[in-house]
Amino acid sequence: MEGAASWNSVLTALQAEISVSTIVGVLATLATAVVGIVFMWWAVRKATSALMAAFKRGKIRL
Repeated sequence: MEGAASWNSVLTALQAEISVSTIVGVLATLATAVVGIVFMWWAVRKATSALMAAFKRGKIRL
């Protein structure tokens, strides 16, 4: 029975730390990070495309 009591104290501590506002904060942080990564991916592709076109055509076009 001592094992069950130990797990009960751990679960009680976790329930005290995790709240709706914590979960919303984590989701907002993840959404912001994903949007930033997608924007960076788009910008790198755009810059790479512009540089390759500049080398092929001899001029820069944005």
